[in-house]
Amino acid sequence: KIMAMIFASRDSINEVSIFFHDRLVRANRATKVNTHRLLAFDSPNMDPLATIGITIDENEHLVLPPPKGALRLHTLMDTRLLTIRLVPGFDDEMIRQMIQVNL
Repeated sequence: KIMAMIFASRDSINEVSIFFHDRLVRANRATKVNTHRLLAFDSPNMDPLATIGITIDENEHLVLPPPKGALRLHTLMDTRLLTIRLVPGFDDEMIRQMIQVNL
């Protein structure tokens, strides 16, 4: 918890992130990979933003630049969302049916 507070107080990482065990990962790339071990969250398709050992090693080339200008809120957004978890053998026709029902 202390390391999470340290990252939250720093101004070098300007995005939502998850700190778990010894790594800081971008939240929108993270997935829960284990429920019984300390390495519960990982980012399999992207290196961590930072790793912790004796020192804090930031992968600066992965960190997004600070935002430009004031925060803009987009209020006219379509809130319909369809989440599909694909597995081998998934029937394509089911996807077509789900999309048509939600139109």
